[in-house]
Amino acid sequence: VMREALRVLSFFGGRELKVDVAHAGRTAHDASGHVLPEITERPVLDSDAVLLGAIGDNRPGDYEDGLRPETALLALRKSMGCSINLRPILCTAQPLGSRYGYAAGSDILIVRELNGCAYYGRPRGTRLVHAPSAIVPEGFDTMRYSDAEVRRVARFALEAARHRRGMVLSVDKANVLSTSRLWRDSVASTACEYTDVHLEHCYVDSASVEIMTRPHDYDVVLTGNL
Repeated sequence: VMREALRVLSFFGGRELKVDVAHAGRTAHDASGHVLPEITERPVLDSDAVLLGAIGDNRPGDYEDGLRPETALLALRKSMGCSINLRPILCTAQPLGSRYGYAAGSDILIVRELNGCAYYGRPRGTRLVHAPSAIVPEGFDTMRYSDAEVRRVARFALEAARHRRGMVLSVDKANVLSTSRLWRDSVASTACEYTDVHLEHCYVDSASVEIMTRPHDYDVVLTGNL
């Protein structure tokens, strides 16, 4: 896939385009013992643009953070400051013979935060705990969001809505999670700067159903990393 992508780049960029190739994930680990070696991270940060291929190929035993290929992806996002992920859903026509024709003409932009939540929270790991009759393993992760992290992605979503249909649906789980209550408060506070944008809040389980059944009612969907 990357070989063909580089051919396309070469066609459009010609001699003006300088391309360096570096490895991350499984191929990097097999060659150097690290999923994101310094020899890869440095040119990434010095480049004008990054074309990223798949870094997976998980294998049994890849449970530790330093061994899983995905660790490289998370580290790249953090070091590059890639805090916002855009996932557009555009259904321009009714698929032939599809029973989902009601979705034709829908246009949704999902704005997902990428640098926080349980993906990066500490502490995390596994440990042995004493149960009534045995010592058993348990896993734990920490969910964290700062006000600044939420405001950054919220502002992006609100700005995007200004250039679309002026609606933002913020998705959270504020009825259960303290992190989501902060999310909701920070998003609502940021939205006060955008009086021309209509903001709604919705729990993630309900939002999943509503977006699938009434796609035309939604414009920009703002959501956390998890």
